[in-house]
Amino acid sequence: MIKKIIPIFASIMLLASCKGDNTPVILKIVSPKGAPSVSMYDQGSNADWTSEAPASLPAELQGYEYDVVIFDSITGLASIKKNNLDFALAKVITGGNFHLIGINTSEAPTSGSKIISFQQDKAPDKVMKKVLGEAKGLTNLEIKYVTGDVSATAAVLKTGKFGAEPVQYVLSAEPVITQAKSQLDEGVTLSEIYNMREEWKAFSGQDAIVQAGVFVRKSSISQKKDLLSDFRAKLDERLDSLCLSGENAANAMHEYSDNLQTQANRFGANENLVRALQKEGKNRLGFVSTSETVDVNAFLTSLGEATYSSDYFVNI
Repeated sequence: MIKKIIPIFASIMLLASCKGDNTPVILKIVSPKGAPSVSMYDQGSNADWTSEAPASLPAELQGYEYDVVIFDSITGLASIKKNNLDFALAKVITGGNFHLIGINTSEAPTSGSKIISFQQDKAPDKVMKKVLGEAKGLTNLEIKYVTGDVSATAAVLKTGKFGAEPVQYVLSAEPVITQAKSQLDEGVTLSEIYNMREEWKAFSGQDAIVQAGVFVRKSSISQKKDLLSDFRAKLDERLDSLCLSGENAANAMHEYSDNLQTQANRFGANENLVRALQKEGKNRLGFVSTSETVDVNAFLTSLGEATYSSDYFVNI
């Protein structure tokens, strides 16, 4: 069965109702710093929204503190299945913010090229292999991996080296790429070879690559229906705004704090970076607008992966 996730999910209201004992009913939300947390751009002062390092999110899915966990969709679904977790996927919010970058070259890779990637056999790595192998017809690629998440590719981009070895191609993502461009070692230049979301659409016909998703605790759905509905509506508004421009987001981040480092600590990016990445509809952070439909199971089928039944998805 192919399950489609239609954009349905949005922001936060701190207090919507009270229990009979006058205890405030709140919606607790956590997201990884970077693009998913930028989607929460007007929530900087919300004490019930937490932003964390991406590596912390698997534990939050298995915990009991949060009603909403924003996390890598495919990894999250696998964890729910393996650990029988009380969560379901409600919406995909990022659909491809990674790019193949050439270091000191603007030429496309050829068979036998060496590439540095991240998160071996996760969605970005598998998409790259599909695009380069099946769409571009490249063979015998030598792919090596950084340790950790995509942030670890920053050092390779800045220096042009992986360890002591010179590198020509790196799979990385925004905002890591743009941040690295301002810190390059002397003699290092970066060129975008492939926008992987565009290449994936040309290969598969799908609008987006399945990345960050909104997971909702099933037991919270009936208890906090109004809060979740409000979250859904406001998140949709923010996503559509971000797809058109970064101006509203940058202004809201500035309102939270005029200190760029404070913004970066909260969101994983500052207002200047968001303006640059999202201006004029560039959408370099890869958000999914409400006009786009993401079919999670169709994406998994394209990668040759197992699909999920309707129990793993929720529409609010």
